[in-house]
Amino acid sequence: MATRDKVEAFRLYKKAVDLEAPQEMLDRLLSIVQESDSGFEGVSTQQSRQIEGLESVEEDRSNVAQVDALLKKASDLDAPEELTERLLKVRRRVNDPLEVGEELYAMPSIALEGFTAGILGDEFRAKTRSVLFGGDYDDLLAEERQIESDFFEQHPVLGYSTLIGSSLIPSSFLMKMAGVGKTALGGALRQGSVAGAEGTVYGFMEAEGGFAERAEQAAKIGALSAGLGGTVGGFLGRAEGRSIRESEELAEALERDLQAKRYLQGKLTEEIDGKTYKMVPMADEVIGAFQSKMDEYALKYFNETGKSLEGLDYGKALQAVSDDLGVPVSKLRSAEAVTGKAVINFDTVTEKELRSRLGTLADEVGFVNGRYNPNKFQAWFTNKLGSLQRQSSKYVGPRFASAIQRVGSTMARRGADTENIITAPNTREFLSFVQEDLTAKRLMLNMSQINAKDPKGNIEVRKNAYEQLVQHLKQNYGQKTVDGFEAMRARIQAVGLERQKKLDSSIEVDPYYWPSEFVRRQDDGFRTTKANKKTSQSSYDQKREQLIEGDLDLPNYRSPSDRAVEWLRESDGVLALMDKLKLRNLNVTRQALVKDIRQAQAAGDAEKAIAAKKKLKSFNNSVRQGDAVFNEVKAASELEKANRATADKAQDLARSLVVMGSRGPSGFISTVRKMAYMGTIANPYSAILNVGDVFNSMVNYGYDNTVDSIVDMMRLRGVDMSVADVGLARQTTGEFIGEGVGTWEQRWSRLSEYSFKKSGFTTVDRFGKNVALRAGIKEGQKLARTGKLEEKWGHAFTKNEMSRLKRDLLAGKKTNMTTEFAAAQLARLQPSDMSQLPKWYLDNPNWRVLYMLRTFGLKQIDQIERLVVEEYKAGNKKEAIKNAGAYMAVVGGGNAFINEGRQALKGDAPSLNNIPMRWADHMLGATTANLIGTYQLQRAAGGESAPLVESVSPAPISMLFSPLVDAAQFGFGSKEWEDYLEKSEVLGWLPFGRLAQDWLKD
Repeated sequence: MATRDKVEAFRLYKKAVDLEAPQEMLDRLLSIVQESDSGFEGVSTQQSRQIEGLESVEEDRSNVAQVDALLKKASDLDAPEELTERLLKVRRRVNDPLEVGEELYAMPSIALEGFTAGILGDEFRAKTRSVLFGGDYDDLLAEERQIESDFFEQHPVLGYSTLIGSSLIPSSFLMKMAGVGKTALGGALRQGSVAGAEGTVYGFMEAEGGFAERAEQAAKIGALSAGLGGTVGGFLGRAEGRSIRESEELAEALERDLQAKRYLQGKLTEEIDGKTYKMVPMADEVIGAFQSKMDEYALKYFNETGKSLEGLDYGKALQAVSDDLGVPVSKLRSAEAVTGKAVINFDTVTEKELRSRLGTLADEVGFVNGRYNPNKFQAWFTNKLGSLQRQSSKYVGPRFASAIQRVGSTMARRGADTENIITAPNTREFLSFVQEDLTAKRLMLNMSQINAKDPKGNIEVRKNAYEQLVQHLKQNYGQKTVDGFEAMRARIQAVGLERQKKLDSSIEVDPYYWPSEFVRRQDDGFRTTKANKKTSQSSYDQKREQLIEGDLDLPNYRSPSDRAVEWLRESDGVLALMDKLKLRNLNVTRQALVKDIRQAQAAGDAEKAIAAKKKLKSFNNSVRQGDAVFNEVKAASELEKANRATADKAQDLARSLVVMGSRGPSGFISTVRKMAYMGTIANPYSAILNVGDVFNSMVNYGYDNTVDSIVDMMRLRGVDMSVADVGLARQTTGEFIGEGVGTWEQRWSRLSEYSFKKSGFTTVDRFGKNVALRAGIKEGQKLARTGKLEEKWGHAFTKNEMSRLKRDLLAGKKTNMTTEFAAAQLARLQPSDMSQLPKWYLDNPNWRVLYMLRTFGLKQIDQIERLVVEEYKAGNKKEAIKNAGAYMAVVGGGNAFINEGRQALKGDAPSLNNIPMRWADHMLGATTANLIGTYQLQRAAGGESAPLVESVSPAPISMLFSPLVDAAQFGFGSKEWEDYLEKSEVLGWLPFGRLAQDWLKD
C-alpha cells in the first residue's frame, strides 16, 4: 500500500477515536494500520502489520474487501456520516491494482488482439515473453490475462473502444469486399458471414482450456457476431436497394419533367392507329410559360431601375427565358398571334400587378390581416418563446414567414463568409491591436471622411491618411496586421458594391470608405428595444474635418474596427432582406421624388414642388437613419394587399431580424457566455447528445430517408449538402452570438472554439446536422418524384422558384435553390438561423443570456406544436396522434438510450432499468425548454430546492456565483484538497471540469 494510503488509514483510525466510534470498528481499523517510525507513534505494537508489503493485486483486493466490510459495519452501527465518507475515500484509493506501466502495456496489447481477431492475443504475448526473456509460460499467461482483465474492469470504455476500434480496421476491409447486395436478406447473409467468421476465430483463440472448450466459445461468439453483422448488413442491404430504386425513380421523374419541356417545344409525338402525330402545345400554354418567368425579370428590373421592362433590356430578358425553356421566341409570337394581342408586354404593368402575379410576400392564402387574435398568454408566449418565423406566420402570413426564414438563412450564409474573414489570424491581429490605438483610429477616420455630394473632392487627402495608416500598422505591429487590415478593407469594398447595386445606386464605391459612427450615448442593450430604436444607420456620408492628434472629438467616435464589423453584419442582413423580399433599390424611390419635383417646377406649381422637396428630404433622412429599407418592406406588403396593421407588423419583424439580429451583446456578457458554454457543454459527455439529431430527423423526414442519408455519407454519394453550405460550419451553440472583436473577446472565442473541437462536440454536432440536411433533401426528392412538393412547400416558394427547385432536386444538384430548401428543412428541427429564435431574444442582445442552453429546447416545443398541435387543430387527428407517438417513441426513446449510454464516460455502468427515467427526463426537458429535469424534481421532492433553482437560473449566473458557493462549502482550509478537487463549483465550470470531477471520484 502506498504511503499516502497508510497515512489516510491512520487518520481514519484517529477520526474514529475522536468520533467515539464503536470499539468493534476501532479494532477492525487498527488491524489494517501499519506501525512505522514516520508519524505513527502511539499505535500499539500488538496491532498487526498486515498491510506492510502489500504489492500484489490479490492482496490489494483483500484490502478492498476489508474496507467494504468496514463500510457495511459502519452502516449497521449508524456510524457518523463523515466517517463513512472517509472510508469510501480509502476504498477508491486502494481499488486500483494496476500499475501505470501495466496500463500502458495493456492498451497496445488489446489493440493488437483486436486487429488480429485474437490470433496474436494473450497466449502469443506470453509465449513471446517466455522465449525472449525467460520465465514460466503458464505464469506469464496468467499474468497477461490478469492485466487484461483488470484493465477492462477499471477502464471499460477505453478497453472496449480500443478492442472494437482496432478490430474494425480489418473488418471494414473484409466487409467492403463482401458487399451488402441489394436486399436486406443479401446484406444480412454477406455481412453476417464475415462477422461470424471473425467472431469464431476470435472466440477460439481467446478461450481457455482444450479444443472442446475453445470450440464451444468460438460457436457462441461466432453466432453473436454473425447476428450483429447480419443485422447491420440487413439494414445496409435494404438501404442500398432502396437507393438504386430511388435513383431509377428520380431518373423517370426527371424524364417526365423533360417530356413536359419537350411538349412545350413541340418535339413530342404520339402514335394513333399506326400513325405518328406531332403534339402541338396550346397557345395559352406557351404564353403562360413565358409570362411567369418574364414577370420575374420585370419585377427585378423595376426594383433595380424603377422603369418598366422594355426596349433592349426586354429583348435580352425574353431571349434568356427562351433559352431556359428551349422554346424559340417565334413560337411565342405565333401563340400571341392566335390570341390576337401581344400578351407579354410590360408598358403599362405596375409593380403592384407584378407582385400580385408572383406572390413574393403572400401566396393564394394571402395575409392574415387581423384574423389572428391571441390572448395575453398566447401573445407573451409567441413573443418570448416562439420563433420569429412562427410569429411571422401567425401575425402576417405563411409566405412572408418563409421569406423571413430565407432571409435568416441567407444572413447565416453571408455571415459565415464575413466571420471567416473576421476570425482569420491576420484580421484578428489587426482588430485586436487597433482597439486601443488612438493614432490608428484617427487615421482610419481621416481616411474615410467622405462628403457624399463630392466624394472625390478630398481624395488625395484621404489617400495620404490611408498610406500613413498602413505605415503606422507595419512599423508598430508588422506586415500580418497590415494584411488583416487590407482583408477587411477588401470585404468592405465588395459589400459596398453589392449595396450600390441592390440597396442604393446613388452611393459611389470609394476605395477608402470605412464606416464610422459618432456616439454621444450608447444603449446598454438591457432595455426592451422599441421599433424606432431598431435602425440600421448608413454611415457613407462622413463629412467632417481632418482629425488631429489629441482631438477632443476623437473619443466620441466608436472604435472603427467595432463599427466595421457591425456594418458588415448589418449589411449582410439588409442585402439578404432586399434579395429575398425582392425590394426596390432606394435610389428608384429617390429618382421618382426628384422627377416629381421637376414636373411640379415645370408646371409652375410651387406648392406641389415644396411638398415634393419635403418628401425627398424626409426620404433621405430615412435612408441615413436606416429606416428606408424597412419602409420598403411595409410598402411591398401593402402592394400585395396587407392591411396597415399587418404591414406594420411585417416591418417590425424584419427590423428585429436584420438590425437587432446583427447586433451582439456587450463584451462582458459575450465573454461570460463563452466561459459558461465551455463549462457546460464543451465536453464529450455533452457532445454525444448531438447524435439525438438523427432521431429528430427520423420523425420529421422519415426513417428511410435518414438511414439512407447516413449510408450516402459513408459511401460519399448523393447530394453533398453540409453545414458549410448553409453557413453553420462555425455555429455549435445555435445562438448566433455575434460577439465583438476586443482582445479578450477574441481570446475567449479562440479558447471556446478550441474546447468545442477537442471535446468532439463540433464533430458530433456537424454529423447530426449533416444527416438532417441530407435527409431533408431526400424527402424533397421523394416529394418531387410523387408530385407532392408543391402541396407541402408551395407556401414557401413562388411558382418559378418551385419549378427550379423541383428540377434541381430531381437532377440531384447542389444549387442555390436546393441549398435554400435544405436550410428551410433544417430550420424545422433546429435553431439554424436567427429567424428560428424568439423576437424578444433578437430585440434584447444582452438579455439573450437568459436563453442560454434553452434555444434547442424551444425548438423542440416549436416542433411539437407543428407536428401535433397544429395538425390536430387542422382536423388531422390521426396524423397528430401518430406524430405524438413517433416523437415520444423515437426522439424520446432514442435520446433516453443515448443519455444512459453516455454514463459510461463517467465510469458508471449503463443499465436498462434507468431508461424510463431517462425518457421522462428528455420529455420534461423538451416541453420545458430544458428548465426542469427528473433529477431536479426528485431533489426538490426531498426538500432540496438548490438543484431546481440552479437549473432554472441562466448558466452564467450560476458560474459567477460559484466562488461564493465554494467559500460557503469549503471555507478556509476546513476541507482537504481532494474534496475541493472533487466538489468545487469553480473547478466544475472549467472545460471538462464536471467530467473530470466524476473521474476523480471513481
